Amino acid sequence: MRKGMREPRNGARVAHGGGLGWKLPGALTLAYLALLSAGCTGSGGSLPTFAYRSRESAEGYRYALSAEGRVMEKIPCYCGCGQSPLFRSLLDCFVGPEGVREHAASCQVCLDEARDVRALQARGAPLPEIRGRIEEKYGRVGPPTDTPPLEGPATTPGGVEGSPPPQGGGS
Repeated sequence: MRKGMREPRNGARVAHGGGLGWKLPGALTLAYLALLSAGCTGSGGSLPTFAYRSRESAEGYRYALSAEGRVMEKIPCYCGCGQSPLFRSLLDCFVGPEGVREHAASCQVCLDEARDVRALQARGAPLPEIRGRIEEKYGRVGPPTDTPPLEGPATTPGGVEGSPPPQGGGS
């Protein structure tokens, strides 16, 4: 096992401290998240012990490991974790390529953001609205993670968040 990693009784790999663990390419990370959400973190899909610090923490981790929770990859976190290159989105506070991360279990900002994202998603809010509301509510709490802007036709008339609409008449 690498420095900074520990193996809880249920077999899930956990990152803590400053250890980087091991890294997986993007496609393998998604496959890893799929395995975690399918319950491969231990018997019966149990979470690492630290995730049970509170009911809210356990709910946040279950959401982060679900297919619906992947939306948090597109949401900035405002707890200040973005000062580390390991954290680029709210999802990174809960899980990374090295496994389930302990960070969010003790971070009320992460847990509150995850709860709000989940509630907005459950009401059927589109991703741009979810991100906008999170940015509006938490933007003054702390510096955001370096989450890439949303792209696609649903974000703005120009297709990319913050871009002006296309100008006509060019050749």
